[in-house]
Parts: sequence; structure tokens; C-alpha cells
Amino acid sequence: MEQIVFRIQGEKIYFVDRLFFELLGLSEQEIQGQHYQQVLSQYISIEVAQYFADLLSEGKHTEYRRVFVNDKDGGVLPLSIFGYSIQTSQGPEIIGTIIETKQLNQELFGTLDDLSYMQQALNSSVILAITDTEGRITYANQHFCAISGYESHELIGRTHRIVNSGFHPRSFFKEMWETITQGKTWRGEVKNKKKDGSCYWADSTIVPMLNENGQPFQYMAIRYNITNQKQNEERIRLLANSDSLTELPNRRMFDEELLACIKEATSKKEKFGVLFIDLDSFKYVNDTKGHSIGDQLLIKVSQRLREIVGGAGMVARLGGDEFAVIVYSIESITELKRTAETLIEKFKAPFYVSDLTLRMTCSVGVAIFPESGTDTETIMKSADLAMYQVKNTHKNGYMFSISLMSSTSQRLFQIQNSLRESHYDEQFHLVYQPKVSATDGKVKGMEALLRWDHPELGKISPSEFIPIAEEIGMINEMNDWVLVSLCKQINQWASKGYQLLPVAINLSVSQFVHSNFEINFLNTLTKYGVDPTLIEVEVTENMFIDNEVRAQEILKTMKDHGIKVALDDFGTGYSSLSYLMKLDLDILKIDKSLIQGISKNFKEEKVVATVIQLGKALGLKVVAEGIETKQELDILVASGVDEIQGFYYSRPLEIAQTEQLLLTKQLP
Repeated sequence: MEQIVFRIQGEKIYFVDRLFFELLGLSEQEIQGQHYQQVLSQYISIEVAQYFADLLSEGKHTEYRRVFVNDKDGGVLPLSIFGYSIQTSQGPEIIGTIIETKQLNQELFGTLDDLSYMQQALNSSVILAITDTEGRITYANQHFCAISGYESHELIGRTHRIVNSGFHPRSFFKEMWETITQGKTWRGEVKNKKKDGSCYWADSTIVPMLNENGQPFQYMAIRYNITNQKQNEERIRLLANSDSLTELPNRRMFDEELLACIKEATSKKEKFGVLFIDLDSFKYVNDTKGHSIGDQLLIKVSQRLREIVGGAGMVARLGGDEFAVIVYSIESITELKRTAETLIEKFKAPFYVSDLTLRMTCSVGVAIFPESGTDTETIMKSADLAMYQVKNTHKNGYMFSISLMSSTSQRLFQIQNSLRESHYDEQFHLVYQPKVSATDGKVKGMEALLRWDHPELGKISPSEFIPIAEEIGMINEMNDWVLVSLCKQINQWASKGYQLLPVAINLSVSQFVHSNFEINFLNTLTKYGVDPTLIEVEVTENMFIDNEVRAQEILKTMKDHGIKVALDDFGTGYSSLSYLMKLDLDILKIDKSLIQGISKNFKEEKVVATVIQLGKALGLKVVAEGIETKQELDILVASGVDEIQGFYYSRPLEIAQTEQLLLTKQLP
């Protein structure tokens, strides 16, 4: 006979399944939801009914009795009945089980007479929680408190969001709720977060408690700590998927990641890049210095590649002296070009192995999805062939795949011509990305960003057309259009009675060297009646390299008129601290390249925290860009950042969405 589970709440008894009804040959209506004393007295014994009454009223925690019951066939069944009393926000309740006595291990009878053992067992091994239909916790046992680090009073009345690690997608919990609200039991493995921020894994079973109408009125969550098991699984996975020498992902893991990137990029219509890297003359090192030195060199190379790529991609060792890099979610070929150039440049520094100073160059083949191929084999073949073209010509360089070079050249030519011929008002428009307070989640301002909807090429990324505009000398004209469009938009919002927020715009190097730039800028604001305090300008360090005196004059004029000045993209390029000391700034914006990977790399986390504290020590408001995950947000908030900008809170908003934001002060 299978175990029968029942629950007594509000003096009514509810059975989890139909086993008890079938055992006695009764209908569900005769028993389910009836008074517990009536059911227990009539179908089990008056003595048992009284014992359970004592369990509810006298503050006892456990009860255990052995009885004999007549089944539907007239036979006699020896049964063992267990009761376990718990306190909830709605008063005492009982969880009970009925099992056939002969199923029990006879050696346990002596200890089971005192059911305090049952409570001890539950509290030492089972993470037990009961919630109402809204998910609010009404009961949490000692083991739940111990493993989560929360006291009972901190858990009662809260939902399980208090232990949500952010690891699982919303769809995971949506499927769970859909299952249990239908009265079905849900099982799964859940990664939860403790009060101290660390995480644990739980093998979870959630059982709905049904009322007389068959509807859930409470949920019981029974969990077992499987953290050690998951850690062992991860160790085994790493051993199977890691290169034993460098500890980089191996060929198998790289292929799996590449396939996953293809699926994701296909569904989201995104791009990503692949770099195939081969060390030049590595065989010479092995032959002349020995394989031990060669192995140590490979370890040093892997470390440098990791530093170069950071959180923007994955580095793998394919075998021998061959490495590969996946660069996640790029917008244009320009980003891949920068990565390849950075790689070649960083390899100019020597590698120090034992007491040797070794210089090593590399040949790099570059492919991009989907232009270079739409499956793993084609993409890798494209990158491999491009790498061998470098090998066979000059080495120590990079080359794009042939298919990519031809399609890219054609596209660049078309973009150049379109820029010269385009009418800004017809094809360009501004979007606005909110900047959110890290302390209270309120929107504090926005950044105006330029977008291009080409009639033939579709949406063209700013990272693609802005460098071209700079190259062909059209960037000033483009930025002038951005300022005028923003002023017109602010006027429209003001006329509609919206409460306005500060808006930031980006300035370019060529604007700074243009005579009378600041005068023309301020005249535009005056022409459209825009309050200068509503405008922030974002500048980058390269604007000051050759024009420091002129740049300081421009910034002083801006600030004298109430315009806030932000140093943008801090963390890229040289990121010279001297400019932070010399320039009269208001805001420091940390570039997303510095943010990526902080949730996985302790050193990067410390670097970002140091930058934040440095900015605040200089009296600057510190804004973090490119935040995409809860883990990144939590680290930045703990480090004292002032404002957050990124997809985690909001993508750039179109006009209608921005107006709704100004109206409601709520993110869409």
C-alpha cells in the first residue's frame, strides 16, 4: 500500500490523493473537507480522533498510533498513523501520513513511539516551507532558516523572492506556477540565494493542498540540499570540457558554445564573431627550448587571451598552438576589427617564462555570423582559411574571411553613399535610454541616442555608421542635427506639460576643434528656448589629447551656463587619471567593457569598485553603462554607484514610450 498523506486545517481533514477513499471503498464527498473528528472516529477509531484533538489543542508537536482498520473487502489492515503539528499564521495545522504497519522496519517501532524523532529528522534534513496561494510563506522549519541564513520571522509573510538567486529565467517559475495552480505536484532543481549572498541548490517538490472543491489553498515545498551534488557535477563537466594544460574550454566545449551562439543569434537576429588564432613559430620554441617551456608559454598565452577578451566572449584552446575566441553579440564588423587589432597589439609585449623572455606573434582569421556562415562547420572553416591566408603571406596579423570581406566592402560603400545622400528628417530619429538611481530605482535622466532606419538596408547600428561619418567628414553635420532635434523634442514635451528630465548627448572630437563650437551650441539652445540645465554633454578622453587647453575652455563655458559635463567611456583606451584631476567634470560614466565580467571575475569587480570610489572621492556622480544582469547590478550597488544605465532596466525608448515615462515616471 502506498503512503497516504492528509492535512487537518481549521478542524477539517483533506487527503492529498484518493488512496484512502479507495482503501475503504468510500466516495470522496463522504470524507474530503469533513470535520476531522467525525472522519477519524468513524473510519479509524475514537481513540485516534482524540489523540489528534490533543495534538491540535495541547501544544504537542507529534503523534503516532498503530490501529487495525477494516478495508472495503472485509479484511483487516494494520496501519500506522503519524501526525506532525505545525504553527502557521492561521493557527495550528496537522500534516499526517498513514502507512501499512508491515511496511515499516520493525526495528524502528521503539523510536517511533516518541515522534519527536520525526520533528528532529525533518529539521535536520528537509527544507520545509508552506505558502498561501499568493506565494507568501506561512511556515518555515528550522532547516530552511539554517540553510538560508534568515530567521523565521524574516521569512514569514515574504515570498520566495527573498531567496531568488536570479539564476533561473522567468519562464522557469512561470511553468512551476502553472503546474501547482492546477493542483499538480511540481518537481525541479532550484538555485537559491542565502542572506549572505552565497547560493545553494535544492531538489524541490511542491505539493498543492486542495480544498473540498479541489482547488489549492496552500502549497507545501519540500526541499533537499543538493549543493555538493551540483558542485561535483560541475567539476565533472569542467574536467570533460576543459583543456588540462591551460584550463581553458576545450574543443568540445567551444563547439557546444558556438552552436548555442548560432541558435541564440538566429532567434534574436543578432551577430557574433569568431577569431581563429594560431601562434607563429611555436614549433621553434618547442624544438629549441623543450616541451616544458612550450607548455608554460601556452599557459601564459591563454592568460593573456583571457585578459584581452574578458567578459565579452569565450576563449578556448582547440589543440596544439591553436586557440579560438567567440565574441558575443556584436553590432558591426568594426567591433571585431578592434578586437583583432587589440590582440595583435597586446602580443607585442614579451612573455616571461622561467628565466626566459620570449616574443611570440600570432596569425588571426576572423569570421562573423551570419555573413561567414550559418553553421559551425562553415564559420570555423571561414575563420580557419582566413588565418592561413595570414600565415601564408606575412604572419603577425589578421584577416577577415573572403565572404565577409566582399559583403562588408559592398555594405560600407553603400552606407557611405547613403550618408551623403540621406535626408536626416526622413531616415534618422532619436531614442532615449533612461538613467536610473541605484538607490531607489527612480529615473533621474536620459541619454539621447541616434538611430538610422535605412529604406533598403534596414536598421543600421551607430557603431557602424558613426565611424564612417567621422571618416568622410559628416559627423559635425550629424551632431548638429541631433542637437536641433533634441531641442525641438524638449519643446514639444514642455508644451504638453510633461515634467522634464535632464538629457545627455554625445560630443565628437571634430566638434571640439571647430571654432565657436560652444557659442553655436548655446545659441541653438537659446533659439529653441531650452533651459541649459536640462542638457548634459558627454565627452571622451581622446578629445583632450591634442586639444587640452581648448577643451577646458569649452567645458568651462558649458558649465558656466549650467550644462553638466560627463566623462564618457571611462575604462577604455588609456583612462588617464590625470584628466579626472585636471578637468572640471560633474559625472563619470564607466564603460560597459569594464562592467562585463564583474559577476564572474573578482579582480574586475575590485577594479570597478575602486573606480567608483575614486569618482565619488573627486565629487563626481558615477554612472555605470551597459548593465544587463541582476548580478552586475547588485555588485555595482554594493560598490556605491549612483546611477545605472543599461538593458537590465530599459533598452532605448522610442518617442511614445519616452512620453509615457515622463508622464508616469515608471519604466515601461
